[in-house]
Amino acid sequence: MAEVAFSVQDGDLKAGRGTPGSATPTTCATATPPALDIYTQALGYFNSLKEPAIFTPGDNDLMP
Repeated sequence: MAEVAFSVQDGDLKAGRGTPGSATPTTCATATPPALDIYTQALGYFNSLKEPAIFTPGDNDLMP
């Protein structure tokens, strides 16, 4: 089995408004507590990884 040395997420946790049929979530209804936003959920996921992770924000992740 191959081992993962590190992970890279190259941004865009949220879909752009110009993406047909996209639902751009700002909260995750299944998260605990339900008001947990998508960035807090992503941080929890990244923190659960055993190896280093790199995240670069995409254009849809920038605040208006």
